[in-house]
Amino acid sequence: MTGLDLSNNIFAKQSILPQVVVATVTGEEVDLLGYGSACAVVSIGTEGQTFTTSNYWTITITGCATTGGTFAALSTAMMIEPSTNSLVIDSTTDDESVYQMGFRVHDTGYRYFKVVCIESGTISTGTPMEALIVGGDPESAPTAALTAGH
Repeated sequence: MTGLDLSNNIFAKQSILPQVVVATVTGEEVDLLGYGSACAVVSIGTEGQTFTTSNYWTITITGCATTGGTFAALSTAMMIEPSTNSLVIDSTTDDESVYQMGFRVHDTGYRYFKVVCIESGTISTGTPMEALIVGGDPESAPTAALTAGH
């Protein structure tokens, strides 16, 4: 029964592999053909350097209609929750956390998506982080048929 089975109604792929980050990192593109909505899930480990309003990370989601093309930040109108495409990690209470950023795939006009973590200030001691993009609301379920080419 796929109606009550989450694993056959989603597709998850890493955009940013787990790593210690000291500079801006752009994730790998994730193909969401066949999905109506998605969520970027970003995991931040213990801060390597104290996050402040001068030394911080900004996490955004970018999209593009073609593979390998020029990616652009999603607009606020495309976001589900939070209602902005700019998640700022600038406080000591922001580390050791998992963040979700939901968006409507069909509203974007894009097929490919990336998570981008932008460094602001001088971050010399790295922070562990990773990011997944999870596609939901598939046009066809179970999703095994949709994920075969991903």
